[in-house]
Amino acid sequence: MSESDRNKLNEILETKFGSGLNDEAEKKGINQILKKGKVTTEDEYRLLLNRIEEIHTDPLKKEEVERINLLLIEYHKKQK
Repeated sequence: MSESDRNKLNEILETKFGSGLNDEAEKKGINQILKKGKVTTEDEYRLLLNRIEEIHTDPLKKEEVERINLLLIEYHKKQK
């Protein structure tokens, strides 16, 4: 499924059912990572990468994208 199709499907699901393709556990995990302000595991890194893929084209999510990108960059620097 293309990214565009995935985003459209996600919007439809959120509108109709109040929840999109991300389940509550993923949302909770993302919020916890953002709250602590750092990525500490590869799983957290992948979770945030997936979130970026979902929202990066949404102008309303620009601040979230920038915040997540900073966390991903810091994690990547520490892995070298």
